[in-house]
Amino acid sequence: VERHGEKIKTRLAVTNSPRSGAGSADSTWETIGLKLSPMPNKQFREMQSRYRGGLVVLSVRPESPAARQGIRRGDVLVGMHIWETVTLENVNYILNRADFTSIDPVKFYILRGHETLYGHMTVSLQK
Repeated sequence: VERHGEKIKTRLAVTNSPRSGAGSADSTWETIGLKLSPMPNKQFREMQSRYRGGLVVLSVRPESPAARQGIRRGDVLVGMHIWETVTLENVNYILNRADFTSIDPVKFYILRGHETLYGHMTVSLQK
């Protein structure tokens, strides 16, 4: 980087964050039993929802907390507890909060067709 003819050296370190990428998808699968994918904005707007966005349920692990609550493939997860779930990072943030274990059961909100549904799932974290 140069500033006014003076060279400034900068060293950057890039690390992998445990809060994003495949690790977060694995955590979501193991913890609540969902494989999720961000829903494209245009497709989400067509649902005419008051929410800002959501995550499409690609699959539900049998006998998982999500399966026990009737979440289905094709549902759109739009919130958990008091947080929105627009991105996979949102879900990872929720699952990695220090107070997550004290939130029991976890309230969730899904869109199914033009209906907003909610339920409660008991999640036990095994670290």
